[in-house]
Parts: sequence; C-alpha cells; structure tokens
Amino acid sequence: MLFTYADLLAQKTVVSGVVLDDTGIPMPSVNVSFQGTIVGTITDINGQYFIETNKPSDTIQASFFGFKQVEKLVIKGEEQVVDVELIPELEQLDDVVITANRRDKNPAVTFMNKVVDAKSDNDIYAQEYVEYKVYGKVELDLNKLDEEFQDRKVMQRFGFMFEADNEGDSNSKPYIPVIYAENLSEYYYRKFPKDQKEVIVASRISGVKNESVHEQLANIYLKINLYDDFLDIFTKGFVSPLSSTGNLFYKYYIVDSLSIKGDKCLHLKVNPRREEY
Repeated sequence: MLFTYADLLAQKTVVSGVVLDDTGIPMPSVNVSFQGTIVGTITDINGQYFIETNKPSDTIQASFFGFKQVEKLVIKGEEQVVDVELIPELEQLDDVVITANRRDKNPAVTFMNKVVDAKSDNDIYAQEYVEYKVYGKVELDLNKLDEEFQDRKVMQRFGFMFEADNEGDSNSKPYIPVIYAENLSEYYYRKFPKDQKEVIVASRISGVKNESVHEQLANIYLKINLYDDFLDIFTKGFVSPLSSTGNLFYKYYIVDSLSIKGDKCLHLKVNPRREEY
C-alpha cells in the first residue's frame, strides 16, 4: 500500500489556541496534551499553545494546579484553533481547630519529614535509567527606568506600565520584558556507568536579536534535583528544602489542600529562616 506525502500530512492533527481562566486572563505554564498519548506542551507567557500529532487522538486536555481539568474534542487530521477556559477547583475543607499548645507539631514539618524519609524511593535519579522531556523558559527584563527613558516617543504607548502599582514586583518598580526564551529538549541519564545526554528538540527566543546573548541564554537553563541535599543555583549554594537538615534552614507552611483526580495534594510554602539565606 502506497501513501503520498499529501496523505501523510492529512493524518496530522494540529491544534493551537489560548488558555484562559474564568475571568478571561491568559494562563501561562498550563499543561496541554492529546488524551491517551505522551504528546504534550505548555502554554507560553500569553497563555498560547501549539500542539500536533500523527497519533489517532480526538481529544486534548488542559490541566493546571488548583483548576479543574478540561477536555476538548478536536477533529483528527485537521488544523484547528481551540481555546480553553479553566475553572478553579474549590474543595470544602473540614473545620480547623487552632490551639496555643506549643507541643503540637507543625503538620507541614511532619509532612516534610515523611518526604525526606521517602527520598530514595521517589528520586528518579536512583533508577538505573532515566528519560524525560525538559521545558525551560527565561525572561530578562529592564527595570530602574528613569523619567527620561519613560518620556521617549517609542515608550509612550507603554505608559500604562509606568503608572501601574506593581505590588507583585520585589522592588515595586516598573519593568519592561526584553528577551523571552523557551527551550524544549530530551534528557537521558544512566546511573552506572554514569552518563547523561541532552538533545535539543526546539528553541525559540523573542525580543533582542543578538547571537552572543542567545548563546549565553542557552547555558543558563537550570537542572535542579530537589532531592539533592545541596543545590547550586547560579554559582550560589543552597541547602535543599528536601534535605534531612532542611528544618534548620527553612520554615514550612501548608497553604492549601486539594484533591486532584482522587489524589490528596498539598500546596506547601517554604520560607528561609534567615533573610540573608
């Protein structure tokens, strides 16, 4: 049986669109995949996604922590635009009794102790062979913009950025995105004899067009294994929150509790005990 090139193209299902929350705001970093396959992607900073497959799947699914998973039917073998709206998933919690007894243990610390005890079982690098896909993104911004820069003609249409309160920013000052880089790769690891390899599948850089800058960005994607006792981030060493001594360096808090597909999940917050740490 012979197939033409046009026949092969006709079998490819291509879907793109944007993922929004229930208020219409685009949602970045949402997982979008073809149901029943390992083909998936993540929405960009504008909530947009693009996904394609030759596998016989007629449904895409979108999921994000704290939101109900949404499934959308698609037409196999065609190119189409499918926008998705995610609805927050709220769970009624039981009444909580707060006491002043200092002997009561922090449940977050108890939970983290169990996580540490199970490190050898859950750390994927304890396996003989590991293979997974890696998605990384880097955004570089300009801040500390003086009034002379803000008054330039080219910046007039961005005036709303300078008027915003920017309460979420650490220094409460306006900033302008300059470069946004995304990278998708396949990572292979062998425990013994120890070896590893990473294959770049796709990359995209928006903003300033400068080859030397792009080369530098390619080298700053971080590969962090939280199960390690110590982490090296941009040449600065940190004790991992999952270290057996993590309780000496961090404070743990349970922020929320959710049920995702029947699994009990905790939203955990970690703060350093010392400001300089």
